[in-house]
Amino acid sequence: MGFIIFGLIFSTVFYLFELFILHQLRNIFDFAITNKWHILLIILALCFVTSGILAQALWNKTTQIFYILASAYYGLVWISFGVFFIYFVLKLVFPLPLEVGYASIFLALILTVFGLINGARMTTRFATISIPEAPRDLRIVLLADTHIGAVNRDDWLREVVKRTNDAQPDFILFAGDLIDGSGQVDSDTFTPLKDLRAPVYYTIGNHETYGDEKKYRQLLTDTGINILHDQTVQPDNGVQISGIGYYETDKRNKYTQAIQNLNLAKVPLNILVVHEPRDFSEWVDTPINLVVAGHTHAGQVWPLNWIEYFYYKQLVGYYSKDDKHMYISPGVGTWGPPLRLGSNNEVVVIDIKKGR
Repeated sequence: MGFIIFGLIFSTVFYLFELFILHQLRNIFDFAITNKWHILLIILALCFVTSGILAQALWNKTTQIFYILASAYYGLVWISFGVFFIYFVLKLVFPLPLEVGYASIFLALILTVFGLINGARMTTRFATISIPEAPRDLRIVLLADTHIGAVNRDDWLREVVKRTNDAQPDFILFAGDLIDGSGQVDSDTFTPLKDLRAPVYYTIGNHETYGDEKKYRQLLTDTGINILHDQTVQPDNGVQISGIGYYETDKRNKYTQAIQNLNLAKVPLNILVVHEPRDFSEWVDTPINLVVAGHTHAGQVWPLNWIEYFYYKQLVGYYSKDDKHMYISPGVGTWGPPLRLGSNNEVVVIDIKKGR
């Protein structure tokens, strides 16, 4: 029932975005908006949710292509809405010539094409964090949000594994949403993970909780991944790694309780792996030195990144407060539209330095 309600709300909002864009196009090209236009927009608005359901229930090449096309259209509408909203506001203030309307259409198409190209690319980002208390210099790879499903499959995962191994890390920390939930996955899908050459510590993301979480956990465990669900391990002398499961936004008090229940040892280096970024205030009084997270996708597609900056105090990259540190990955995959505009797919290599 919850998914049906979400699907209806999502499709309704999507339709309103489409309608806004159609009215801007009508003002540029001067045509009548008939009932046929409304019917077409409603059908298109339902495509994304429908394609997701079909990709899960009847997984094959046809449903995969349908999902990818519907997702790409979703991205086109989102970017076009951003462009035409700016165009609409400027028109209220300035007497814009018709050519600006034509340019807006061209800009929306160019940005969408660029977003599709960038969404298919992967980069490796290097960062250095000085933690004087660390027992020694360490290199970790932070992964998050690969969203393996209908769009990104095992070939994408192989590239993630290659870049991770090339960095030669001491540990690999995976901050959730390895699985997207769109498209069916099995043990063969995650075979590339068996080639990782360093211990992997994983915490569940929200997308794993939307599907068959028990099945997903088993698939990941079978590859040798260590799932930390409100658990703590000490993989090396003076190093403690903890992981907290995903809790809904309206249950934030559970995070605080989960951190307290970890019974953290006062070792030189305490790392917490979570899916959704946690504010410093929630763990500043604990022995934790470093929190790593994902979830935000750095907004993934403009103009969502502008909106997310108002929601998350920390959106992407490195943050510090006194002697506490946080790094938020933009993810190394996409959800929904297979686009990246204003963000990148990143394998993050973090060098922890003992000295300042």
